[in-house]
Amino acid sequence: MRGRWYDLNGNVSRLFALLDSKAATEIKGEEFKPMRLSQVSIHQQKHFDADMGLIEFSRMTARG
Repeated sequence: MRGRWYDLNGNVSRLFALLDSKAATEIKGEEFKPMRLSQVSIHQQKHFDADMGLIEFSRMTARG
């Protein structure tokens, strides 16, 4: 199965934004304050797009 992958609820984009925030606080030497994924804002990102690209799933069969 192959097709386009859409991050319709934005959780993948939120996860990347959260990881970026954590890395930025470490670089600044500040303490990272944990937050829920739902609290991470992605609507301020300049280039937010739900289209994440192509994805392909394949079924592997066991050889034996």
